Amino acid sequence: GFYQRLSRVEDEQDIVSLREEMKGRFGRLPDPALILFDLVSIRQIADKIGLKQLTVSGSQMTVTYRNGLYPSRDRIARVTDDPALDIEFPHGDDFRIRAGLTGESEAERVGLAKNLLLKLL
Repeated sequence: GFYQRLSRVEDEQDIVSLREEMKGRFGRLPDPALILFDLVSIRQIADKIGLKQLTVSGSQMTVTYRNGLYPSRDRIARVTDDPALDIEFPHGDDFRIRAGLTGESEAERVGLAKNLLLKLL
């Protein structure tokens, strides 16, 4: 079924294709389904970036890089230039970025999280 196929996607194009197939079959997808697709994208992006950990608590997301990995200055500039993101760089052993996800709905906050990670990719 769709859940099994979603668990086996390999890249963003696979996710988009599956989402479009579901839209074609069922019509407009509800927010929980859209969130699921974004969460799969987030997992893939986090792996590509080389993150050690990604945590969300309330409306705060913290991205922790693996030891020795850091985003480039250009990528940090892309994140800090976005007025929709409230960004902090907390001190610690690993490089971390903390962002306030200010969306009103869960779908908006998940979308902001995905967009932040795409800026770091």
